[in-house]
Amino acid sequence: MHDTAALSIAVIGAGPTAVALLESLIRSRGPGVSLDVTVFDPTPHPWCGHSFAPDRPEALTNTYTSDMSAPHWQPEHGGLWLKATGNAEFAGNKFAPRSIIGRYFKDSAQEKRDRRPRHTAQKPPLRTPRTAASR
Repeated sequence: MHDTAALSIAVIGAGPTAVALLESLIRSRGPGVSLDVTVFDPTPHPWCGHSFAPDRPEALTNTYTSDMSAPHWQPEHGGLWLKATGNAEFAGNKFAPRSIIGRYFKDSAQEKRDRRPRHTAQKPPLRTPRTAASR
């Protein structure tokens, strides 16, 4: 018989910081630990935050895309995503439209949500965020 531990966490706000937190939580949990994360966010654009929402395509990032990565231990992650999604012109020491970076954070969160390691409970490790629009 295997003992399992359950870790239930509520996260308020589903912006880029929440994406990085989820990356770290999933990476750092031990074997046999199920992770149940509920994310609450008031915006209709979870994982983007206000700064990277898709409704502002003219706004550019204020830092190079080479300095943006959801998993801090993999600094090239953002650049690889830009290249894989047809946005290679923004990879490296460049500024990108915030809406594109918002899609990066959203894709990163979705990737974590869809991953179901064998040692977790039956439900996915991350629930769809509750937004103001879904209440």
